[in-house]
Amino acid sequence: MDNINLKKLISDIEQKIRDYQNQVEFKVLEKAQFIVQVGALTVTTDANGVVKTQNVCYPTQFTQKDVNEILNVPFRDGFGGKIYPKIYSRINWYSEKLTELNETFNLISAIKEPQ
Repeated sequence: MDNINLKKLISDIEQKIRDYQNQVEFKVLEKAQFIVQVGALTVTTDANGVVKTQNVCYPTQFTQKDVNEILNVPFRDGFGGKIYPKIYSRINWYSEKLTELNETFNLISAIKEPQ
């Protein structure tokens, strides 16, 4: 990895860490406070209300009623095996991802460029 790409990657991770830290620190009462994760993806709905999975930095948040409906949707992996969704509060989801980002940042920051 060249030095320019490494600096850009580190800068992008630092920005996402700041953004996610703000999400964790921003505490408000929310009706839609849950994030549903299926494997490595999060759940969203399209304009017609169809449940879909997505890979995004800022996932869709749902109410408890919505979560109950989503739990009735069968999710399958590429081999046809059932995948069970995990339900997170917004703060817990962002906290977990923040921990992962900090670990990644520390590993990438430790990379030494060849002399």
